[in-house]
Parts: sequence; structure tokens; C-alpha cells
Amino acid sequence: MLLLNYVDGALSLIGLQSRYNLLDRSLEFVLQPACAELDVGILLWGVTAESFLTGKYTRKSAVVALNWVQQNCSTIGARAAAQLEENLKSLEFKMSPEQMKQLDEVSKPTEIPFPYSILSLR
Repeated sequence: MLLLNYVDGALSLIGLQSRYNLLDRSLEFVLQPACAELDVGILLWGVTAESFLTGKYTRKSAVVALNWVQQNCSTIGARAAAQLEENLKSLEFKMSPEQMKQLDEVSKPTEIPFPYSILSLR
């Protein structure tokens, strides 16, 4: 989803909403660098991989996954007050550079994701 702003007859791109988590880092290939270059904000969704990284399986995984996203992009959200309260626990600690490096290494894409793979972009 694109977020647009209309001021004085001019339409401008101000934000992009995209999926991003430890299991899907395809945003890093083209969209994140382009948004940084164009000064466009990114709002994330799917940061817990559709509940795979939530307390449904282990509470600690959800908090760590949200913390990783927060340290990389700093935007998390919630659909309900209870979910927001749970998500805010990810801000109660900061992972060390070594811990962040370990998570980056194990979650790093091993191949170029679709659609970039068919376009041969990196």
C-alpha cells in the first residue's frame, strides 16, 4: 500500500506499507533502499510472520522478533489494546550487536526473492 499526500495541487509519496519480519526480508532488496533514498517512510505489517513468531508458539520468540524489527526499522503496531500491550514488551530490552548479527545471519535470504528473481535485480 502506498501512502500519498496532496498539498497545494501536488501529490507526493510519503509512505509505503510492506511486510517485513525475520522470515521474510525481501523488503531489503529494492524497496527499503529506494524509500531511504526518496525520504519515504515505511509502515510494516506481518512482523510476527502471521503469528508464527508470536506467543502462540513461544512468548519469547514474539518479543525477540518484534525487537529485531524495532531495531531495524523502528515501527510496530497492533490491532487491539491487548496486542499493543504485549508488543510493547519488545521495547523493554535492547539486543546486543552480537545478538542482532546472529539473527541477521540466520534470517538472511539465501536467494533473491520473487519478483526480483525474475527481473535479475539485487
